[in-house]
Amino acid sequence: MSRTTAHTTGLPNLLFVQPTSAAQTDGVKRGGDAYTAALITALITVLGRIGAAVDIVYVASNADAQAACLRSGDAIVVIDGQTLPFFASAIIGARAHVALLHRMPQSPAPLAACTQCIATSPDIARRAGEITGAPVPFYLAPGFDRVAPAAGSADGVCHLLAMGAITARKQHAALLAALAGLPDLAWHLTIAGDISHDPNTHQHLAGLTQHLALGDRVTISANPDAAALNTIWDTGDILVSCAAWEGAGMALGQALAHGIPAVVGAGEPFPPGTGGIICHGHDRPTLTKILRRLIYDTSMRHRLANAARQTGQVLPDWNHQAQLFLRHVTAAT
Repeated sequence: MSRTTAHTTGLPNLLFVQPTSAAQTDGVKRGGDAYTAALITALITVLGRIGAAVDIVYVASNADAQAACLRSGDAIVVIDGQTLPFFASAIIGARAHVALLHRMPQSPAPLAACTQCIATSPDIARRAGEITGAPVPFYLAPGFDRVAPAAGSADGVCHLLAMGAITARKQHAALLAALAGLPDLAWHLTIAGDISHDPNTHQHLAGLTQHLALGDRVTISANPDAAALNTIWDTGDILVSCAAWEGAGMALGQALAHGIPAVVGAGEPFPPGTGGIICHGHDRPTLTKILRRLIYDTSMRHRLANAARQTGQVLPDWNHQAQLFLRHVTAAT
């Protein structure tokens, strides 16, 4: 178990229990790790104003988890959902513990034993409530930084983005199949994200791209660094997600913040009433029609981009979400 501390003084204190994967300092944090890191950074700022401490421990075993609980003192313990399997219900039940869920845990027992639960998407909140039989957990949307609008493509080729972890759940294969039906249009797809969780899917997508004769139209950017991500976002025209359900929906929020319209599955936590279109990834004919219209009709795409930008401007930032987090966990403990 390793421990990192951001010191101030006073109460309330928070202890975040995270998986060892979150401890990496090289490269770009992604998904749930990125969400928690941004939340912690904002909490350090907010709590520093009133003199409180934010501690972090990284656990990889049951022994690590027990040691974290024994060392928690009077802190509110915030347990990343990925580490819940390391906790026994008896250990959790001894103190005030908050489960922070980026995805559904494998076992409901530790989750049910937590004092409260915070979910990073409405879908995860609903599922957690169904598993435990308890009230639906509190949903805390991610925060987003204010960024400049994306410049978009400049070569006459519509640049499509599929951002986030490259896993089977994202259904990139369905997107490739839909795009294979648009050989007459000028488009290029960049699939960018972490491949560590599901390297088999990465390999499958590489093979499928060649099988569909899309090798010159699809770029798979595995584990891009911050500079590469900034370039990808800045040149993007449309975000496409075929996932049946999503976690925090950080890619969609970033797209809206950049003024990039989105075509998303029904499981996205920010279904865009403006600035995007909802389409089930398994409905290939409809997805192909929607993409054809957006790629061909630049005026429609620009209207949606303006609407996406307006939506992105009213998304909460991390300082706001950190204060909302604090109000919730302190009111319930």
